[in-house]
Amino acid sequence: MRGLVGNFLRRAARRAGSGSDALTEQMFTIEPRPPAAGLAPWLKGLYVAPAAHRQGYGAILVRRCEAWARSLGHDALYLYTERGSGAQALYETLQWQVTGTGHNQDIDVTVMRTAL
Repeated sequence: MRGLVGNFLRRAARRAGSGSDALTEQMFTIEPRPPAAGLAPWLKGLYVAPAAHRQGYGAILVRRCEAWARSLGHDALYLYTERGSGAQALYETLQWQVTGTGHNQDIDVTVMRTAL
């Protein structure tokens, strides 16, 4: 799975007009087991290096992840992110909806959903 995900991210970065150096080595997964009851799958671990912020890479990667989840037969995708963060603003711009708030590892988080 790690190789598939890594290759997916590198292809998405190339299509965005950049080498994979815009991304960290951290990978994302589409996690089938819900961290919250009844909500699955989860987008998890998507990260754009700070030097590449605000250049459109995050939006491209999120859209590619959505397409991948859709191709796997899912009709919705969930995530959580730090409440009030730039990441939350990005997801809201991409039409993700806030479904709740919570607390995880000493961080206030927002739970979000998008229909696929």
